[in-house]
Amino acid sequence: MAPRPEGEPKARAARKLSTEEGAEEVKADQSIPSDVFQIYIKSLHFKADENDILNCLSTYGEVEQVKILKDENGRSKGGALVKFESEEGVLRALKEGNNCLIRGRAVSLERSKGKPQGVRV
Repeated sequence: MAPRPEGEPKARAARKLSTEEGAEEVKADQSIPSDVFQIYIKSLHFKADENDILNCLSTYGEVEQVKILKDENGRSKGGALVKFESEEGVLRALKEGNNCLIRGRAVSLERSKGKPQGVRV
């Protein structure tokens, strides 16, 4: 595994790896936070469920988990976190899946930066 720059957190160094070889290195390192292979969906239809999201994104890679973000009353906030099994799935989804239609609404995808502040998952 390539040494990380001095003083740089391990997760940040891992996220900078972009080659196939680098993706394998990321998978091998067990200390990397779980959000490394995770994307955030914005503009999600409020009635969308986990199956709707899986139908859209599972073509890009193996999806491990889907969490629809909800308010204190259990209603959707119009966003979701999707965890992929590998970096390849994340990269394919970000490249090819932006503007994917879920319940007739085009969604935006971005790499997750962890749990959004003030969000109860």
